[in-house]
Amino acid sequence: MKNKIVIITNKLPIIILIRSIRRSKIMQTFNEQDAKDYISEHERVVIYVTTPFCGVCQSVKPLIGILAEAMEDVRFGEINLNLTPDLAKRYQISGAPTLLQFTYGELVQRVENFQNITQLYTTLERGFLK
Repeated sequence: MKNKIVIITNKLPIIILIRSIRRSKIMQTFNEQDAKDYISEHERVVIYVTTPFCGVCQSVKPLIGILAEAMEDVRFGEINLNLTPDLAKRYQISGAPTLLQFTYGELVQRVENFQNITQLYTTLERGFLK
C-alpha cells in the first residue's frame, strides 16, 4: 500500500501520495535578488525561510513540500536566512523557520507558528483570501 497524507479542509479532503512528492519539483532555492524577482513575477508565492543548521527547519521542510504539491496554483521558494540579510530586515524576519506569503508581490502574512500540516494549509488558504 502506498503512503499517503490527507489534509482535511472545508472542501474535499486532499490526498497526496508521498511517492509522487519525491519525484516532483517542490521548491526552488533563491538568492536575495532572485527571490525578489520571483515574488514580483508570480501572482501567489510562498517563501520558506530557513537556515541549514536549524533542526526544526529541516523537520518542517517535508511539510512545506507537501503543501507545494497540494497548492498547485501557488509558487513555493526557499531562501537561506543567513544569506539574505536585506530580505530579513525588509520583512522583519526574526528567525527560522518562517513562511512569507505574497499576493501580487505584496506580503500578506508571515507565518512563524508551525503546528501541523492542516493548520499550515488552512493558514495559507486564508492568507490568499485577504
